[in-house]
Amino acid sequence: MIKRFFAPIWKCDEMEAELSRLEKEGWRLDKISGFRKFEFKKAQPKDKAYFFTFCLKERNMIDYEFFLKREYNANEIKGSFIDFSGSSIYRMPQNADLDHCKLARNFFLRYLVLRYVWLGLFFMALSIVGIILSNTVAELVLFVLFSVFSAVLIFPHLFGWIYLRKQYKKQYEKLQTSDLDKRKE
Repeated sequence: MIKRFFAPIWKCDEMEAELSRLEKEGWRLDKISGFRKFEFKKAQPKDKAYFFTFCLKERNMIDYEFFLKREYNANEIKGSFIDFSGSSIYRMPQNADLDHCKLARNFFLRYLVLRYVWLGLFFMALSIVGIILSNTVAELVLFVLFSVFSAVLIFPHLFGWIYLRKQYKKQYEKLQTSDLDKRKE
């Protein structure tokens, strides 16, 4: 079976839940090829959790990947499911405590999404300057199209950044509550 996930990158929790659901139904993720093309094979239904990680040159989740492998004997499923090649997917037991990992991933994703917002703002500023300085109708049309492209880049990622901030706040409060409960015991 082949399935494509077209959810934005900041909705990776939902993609993980869908992968876990498919695993319970007997469809095990085998590999990822192409742009978000997930390939499954029929297997015994199991209760497994999935976790996405991301790595770039300046920031990474390598420590969390080692943690998942060491603590939960997590299996990495090869392939890249987003625009850059630094993404990985890990399969592990459903009872894995991933709260700290999710908090770190959320922080990283906010950074990544904000980069797209800044990139869009930069292109928007260039297109506005181009619109002001354009001498011909062709130049004007080109810069207007450029500004539309910039807006398409900015707005979804801005909403994604806001979504991630709200999610981070919930995750952080949940983590603090669970840490306090552990200290009381």
